[in-house]
Amino acid sequence: MQSFLLSPPFLYQKRPSSTRPAFPSTVTLLAFSSSDITQALLDAVQPAYINCWSDVILPETIEFITVPSNVCNDKRYDVVTFSPYPALKRLVVGNYSYRVTDKMSITQMENLEYLEFGQWSFAMENALYWPERQFTLEACPKVKQFIAYSHSMYDFYGFHLSNLPSLEEIYIEEECFWHASMSLTSTEV
Repeated sequence: MQSFLLSPPFLYQKRPSSTRPAFPSTVTLLAFSSSDITQALLDAVQPAYINCWSDVILPETIEFITVPSNVCNDKRYDVVTFSPYPALKRLVVGNYSYRVTDKMSITQMENLEYLEFGQWSFAMENALYWPERQFTLEACPKVKQFIAYSHSMYDFYGFHLSNLPSLEEIYIEEECFWHASMSLTSTEV
């Protein structure tokens, strides 16, 4: 089977079986300039492993992800996880990304070693009381470094680090997790 990776402004359309020629895998590409149609298509057919920060399908074996700045800032991304990438070793989120995300959970990622959040990532300016906004990093045995630059997760109310036996450095700049109750626990002795 032939696979297709399409980028806007193209629309993938399978032909109905009644009009399908004798040979397999026939597709028609129609060009559209309307961003509304493109966005509607993405909303309807975008698989979970295509993310708001990438227009390509990333393999689950990917080891390094850098999320660009100023992406994923609408309510469709209120819960974020990178669990589809079990081989991930390094995750960097750029400045001003995931501004309206309520929950960021990174759990049971066996290979993750490094985590970095840019300025104002996962943070809303002028936010009021948002107790459901939580960050969790747990059961990631190889994580050595966690870095949060200024105002990252500024308005998160929960900050939980747990079962991180290799953790060597936590670097948090000013006004990160401003309202959070913080906990750092381990079952390791």
